[in-house]
Amino acid sequence: MNRGVSRGAWYVAGALLLALLPVPACLSATQQRESSLVRMARTFNDDWRWGRWEAVASVMPPDEARLFRERVASLEDELELADFEVTAIDFGADSKTATVVATFEWYWKSDPRVRKTTVTERWSAEQGAWQMIEVRRTRGERFGLVPEPATPPAPDSAPTEPAVPPAM
Repeated sequence: MNRGVSRGAWYVAGALLLALLPVPACLSATQQRESSLVRMARTFNDDWRWGRWEAVASVMPPDEARLFRERVASLEDELELADFEVTAIDFGADSKTATVVATFEWYWKSDPRVRKTTVTERWSAEQGAWQMIEVRRTRGERFGLVPEPATPPAPDSAPTEPAVPPAM
């Protein structure tokens, strides 16, 4: 009488185990990609808040990074960022794209009234690394480091302040 498990049963169990191993690995890659962006978006916006401009530009496409550096050069002596908050991160269906919403509080050194601007950042996982491919103001006052859309903004998001510091 054979009291142990048959050799055939072990083969079936082993085959099932091998067949199921890739499933957690796929989920894990998606979870890792999402976790990576959550960390990267918070770091990106923290770098922006503290004026670490090269770190900010390093995760942008080359042309956007060049334009961003030009905007920084024209405003950095007058612009002061006071605070930021990442308020939302929404992933696309494939978790290879995402939208990040962040709110910045800022002021001009020559006019210390605190202003508030909300931006939407579009992120894409390119060749295994996240890249911030577009940023636009979605609410609040014009913010000189963020390009404005080519079309006029909707009435509820119309700028109330200029995007450049006031003349003294």
